[in-house]
Amino acid sequence: MNQFKLKVEFNIRTLLSLEEELNMSLYDILFESEIDNYKQTVISAYGLSLTEEELRDYLKLDTKHRLSLDLMVNASILDAFGLGKQCEENYDDSDNEADTFDSFKEYIKSVQPYVLGVVGLSLNDFYSLTPYEVTQVIQAHRNYIEQTYQLQKIACINAIGLTRSKKFKEINPFDTKSNKRVKKVDIDKKNEELDFLKGRWYSWLEKQ
Repeated sequence: MNQFKLKVEFNIRTLLSLEEELNMSLYDILFESEIDNYKQTVISAYGLSLTEEELRDYLKLDTKHRLSLDLMVNASILDAFGLGKQCEENYDDSDNEADTFDSFKEYIKSVQPYVLGVVGLSLNDFYSLTPYEVTQVIQAHRNYIEQTYQLQKIACINAIGLTRSKKFKEINPFDTKSNKRVKKVDIDKKNEELDFLKGRWYSWLEKQ
C-alpha cells in the first residue's frame, strides 16, 4: 500500500463527482444498496484520488491489502457525513436535513445559497468542505445569530431601564461571575419553613 498516497478525502466536490459516476444517490450507496466490487473500486478510486496507473496497481493488490485500504476509505466517507467514530459523539441526526433529500446533489443545492450568501464562504471553500463540516458551519452561524439577538435584546432592556429608573441595575451579559452565582439552598431550613406554613394553614382552616 506504500505506493498510494494514503490521504483519503471526501469533500463535497469529490462526493458530487462520485454520485455522478455511480449514477445513483450517495444515500442509497451508504445506507440502502449493497456495495459490490465495482462500487467499492469507484469509491476507493475517488477517495484516494487515484491516477489510472495507481488504479491499475490498486486492482492488482492481494485481498488482504485491498480490504485494508477499502476499510480505511469507507471509514473516511462515513466520517465525511458525520457518521464515523470521529464524529459520532457530537452527531445528532435529529437536525440532519440531508435525510429529507433523494440525492446528495439535491441537498447541496439546498444549502449552497445559505452557506455562500448568508454565511459568506467562497464557492471554492464550500466545495472543499465535507457534508459534516457544512452542517457545523450552518449550526455555528445560527448560534451566532441567536446570540446576537440575545445581546441586542439585553441592550434594549438596559437602554429602557437606565432611562426610566435610576435604580435600574444594568445587565452585563459578559459578567460571568454574577450570572453564574447560584445561592445554595438549605433543604432542612426550607422544610422547616414549609412545615411552619402548613401549620399556619391548618390552624386557619380549623377556625373557619
